Amino acid sequence: MGKLMNVLLSIKPTYVEEIINGSKKYEFRRVIFRAPHEIKKVFIYSSRPVKKIIGTFTIGKIIKGTPNELWNQCSDFGGIGKEGFFNYFKNKQQGFAISIENLEIFPKPIDPYTSITDFKAPQSFCYIDDDLLELLTEKPVDYKEINKNFNEKCGEILRMAVHIEDYFDFFISNYFCAPQDRKTFLLEDLIITTLNFDRKKNIFFKICQEEGIEKSITKDINEKLKFIQSIRNRVAHDAVWSYPDKNEIILQKRKSVTYKRDELIITDDLVKEIDEKRLFCINKISEVHLKISNKSKEQNPDDFW
Repeated sequence: MGKLMNVLLSIKPTYVEEIINGSKKYEFRRVIFRAPHEIKKVFIYSSRPVKKIIGTFTIGKIIKGTPNELWNQCSDFGGIGKEGFFNYFKNKQQGFAISIENLEIFPKPIDPYTSITDFKAPQSFCYIDDDLLELLTEKPVDYKEINKNFNEKCGEILRMAVHIEDYFDFFISNYFCAPQDRKTFLLEDLIITTLNFDRKKNIFFKICQEEGIEKSITKDINEKLKFIQSIRNRVAHDAVWSYPDKNEIILQKRKSVTYKRDELIITDDLVKEIDEKRLFCINKISEVHLKISNKSKEQNPDDFW
């Protein structure tokens, strides 16, 4: 066995994202390394327009076969559509699928053009000399932890929105079925909980209007609810996009992904802001409940809700 080598592999940014997200576990090639069993690590060069070295992986195995054979075996984790795959292997009798293992993403992508004199990016791949290898020794980012934190924040936002919805359920069911008894809970379980958030919100504001609740109170609640709903809807429906160079995951409106518009970063400060607005809303909903309840007691001393 000869000396272990390292390879710099050029990959388009679209497919780099698929690798990072875990949906691409095979990298397809028309030409393979001269001694695959002697490759220690493969360094990922994200090509134009990124033009940076973003991480590394080891080769699990290399599958050799016809394009049809490769597609049948690897398409589920190929990170590429069928048309693009067969266009890439057009007029080729065989190809290769490199199994990606032990993926590591650098804390900060390396710009080889500023670090290496006369650096030239490989069209496909090149072997790395000792000088370049020395440059590529940064500790990999714990991307699993970043993903975990992102999911925890998103989950907390969704839970806070549900908490407000629970208060609407209680308010509406107790308003229409008082004093509280089993029918109140049946109304809540069988009817109120089946309504969507907007419908519950509109019922709440209609009740406030009918009961003469101050417009300043309902206006404040509505403004904060709109903010919480807007973030909640983005968490539930936006596309998730990762930026290795920033060590962060962001949300983008699906129609804007191509243009990198309308980005939303889920930060601790954003979660805190939503929590503050949530507490404001549930406190105000409780105040409105007490106002209407006290008013009802004065008018009907023998009843309560």
